[in-house]
Amino acid sequence: MNREATIKRKTKETDILLRLNLDGGAPSRVDTGIPFMDHMLDLMSAHGFLEMELKATGDREIDDHHIMEDLGITLGMALKKSLGDMRGIRRYGEATIPMDDALLLGAPQAITQVVVFTDPHCPYCSKLHQEIKKALEIRPDIAWQIKLLPFKKGSREAVETILCEKSRKKSLDLLDAAFNGRQLPPANCQNTSIDLTLKIAQEMGVRSTPALIMPNGQILPGYKELEYLLRVIDENTPASTAETSTSPTPAPR
Repeated sequence: MNREATIKRKTKETDILLRLNLDGGAPSRVDTGIPFMDHMLDLMSAHGFLEMELKATGDREIDDHHIMEDLGITLGMALKKSLGDMRGIRRYGEATIPMDDALLLGAPQAITQVVVFTDPHCPYCSKLHQEIKKALEIRPDIAWQIKLLPFKKGSREAVETILCEKSRKKSLDLLDAAFNGRQLPPANCQNTSIDLTLKIAQEMGVRSTPALIMPNGQILPGYKELEYLLRVIDENTPASTAETSTSPTPAPR
């Protein structure tokens, strides 16, 4: 599919014709009547690998700002139209998620790592947890880092109890017990990581549980069945990682 668009925009102050091809290779032809603006648009075309044909005229005898404003509007319209359904477009961002308190399901050396924000009192989190257990049997190349996120009423106390347990296996057993509706004993320590996890989740835009962070940083909210879940993970795993993960690291002897 050709990602291109033609926009003609005429107002009382300006007359602009823009042809934009996001995948074109020909040199761009830009004429706005404003030399510095021509220069900047040429740079944008070259470094963005865009093909642009632009002709803009306007009431420059009054000032350049009418052309500048309307160019911005026209470029935005052309980009939106040329991107269509925006398939394959990914948001760029950065986040650091401490894993000190994460409960690992899978092999530590697994190439593909998925972060799962879960709440021990969330029914859909419990359902997703069962799907993850099934995934462990057929996809040893994926490790699941379980981050406890207490959104539900009373969940914080359960999370504290789980995180205070020093044994990972016992922590996972307590999580299973909470998912099954059992009342957990009071915590026997003070845990300072819960507030940090809540803060990080808020900064990342995680508003509910369950929520998964894909290998490329994309957020996948909600419960998903196994087949769909694995497909989305594969689609959101960087190519270099996916190629390596086809041969999972053997378990240590």
